[in-house]
Amino acid sequence: MELDHEVENKIKVKALEYMKKSRPGWNVPHLHAAVFYMKKLIDNEGGNSKILLPAIYLHDIGYAGLLSKGYTFDDNQKVKKDHMIIGANMSKKILNKIDVFSESEINQICMLISIHDNLEKIKGHDAQLVFEADSLAQIDVDKAKPNFDKETYLKFLDDFKKRRVPLFKTKAGQDFLKMLLPKSESYFD
Repeated sequence: MELDHEVENKIKVKALEYMKKSRPGWNVPHLHAAVFYMKKLIDNEGGNSKILLPAIYLHDIGYAGLLSKGYTFDDNQKVKKDHMIIGANMSKKILNKIDVFSESEINQICMLISIHDNLEKIKGHDAQLVFEADSLAQIDVDKAKPNFDKETYLKFLDDFKKRRVPLFKTKAGQDFLKMLLPKSESYFD
């Protein structure tokens, strides 16, 4: 099923409202990159855009108010679980107000948001696509420039390569990863 463009725009506006409230200089470009990759993954791997696009638009809104300017990689790690739970709860309210989603669709979207950074829970096609779109957007240094200093970014990248890279399963995701990873590794050179 396709997500209506008018509905997509409503979700985008609401997501941006929250994304601007945390991780300055990162959340908004990361969101745009994640949506870009989600659309590419749907085109190449299939998927229900009515579920997947709201999930990727809203996946990080739970960071609103949790992190401010000058946060570190460790600070970000400490609030990962919280931002998923908070984001899922916020998303349920947003989606109910838009009033075009069934209860089942809202539950599916919120479940994806509530697990997207819990790597042990990435199971099934939808969760895989949300994970891969979010991950690709984390290392696309052209679409979302790192706002960590070099030392912190290298720490992030080391963690990314150890924990996230092995979990890529789709052909399209793996192809994007092969293109993006070398650029991210040489970003500070």
